[in-house]
Amino acid sequence: MTIPNFGQLFIESKGQPIVFGGRTLIMLDRLPAEFNQRFTVTIESTHSLYPQGVGISEGIEVFGERVKRAVVWEYFSLPPEDRNDTKSNLPFSFDVVCRNKKGSLSFYNMTEFKGRQEWWHGGSCMIATDIPGGRRYRCNDFELDDDFNDLVFTVIAKNTA
Repeated sequence: MTIPNFGQLFIESKGQPIVFGGRTLIMLDRLPAEFNQRFTVTIESTHSLYPQGVGISEGIEVFGERVKRAVVWEYFSLPPEDRNDTKSNLPFSFDVVCRNKKGSLSFYNMTEFKGRQEWWHGGSCMIATDIPGGRRYRCNDFELDDDFNDLVFTVIAKNTA
């Protein structure tokens, strides 16, 4: 089976989910979120030549900082002085707090390539599955393959504050 350019298929679907090989693929996932609700995100694994990250938006607090959107890269699992020698130390968990009143947060996969942040083109997309208390995401980076193991992460919702 030839692997299509998923980014092009998402353009054709106007960003709506697409089905490939019997699996539903998405560009991002919006999870219900109340103001001050906490989520635990765990980067479980990565299998890519390029650094992988979890994109989160809109209106959040992460690592004690309030921002509109953030990317938490796999290498954040290491102290800065260790990042030249080691790619990451996974699994790595961190908390995200909803700081908006829109009723949701968006989660998506990111790749660092040649100093740029890449998302939503080429092979980049996710498969989401329900797990107790949240969702697991199996992600592709921009390379045109369908292994969905470049980034695997979970998001678990905590009770509202």
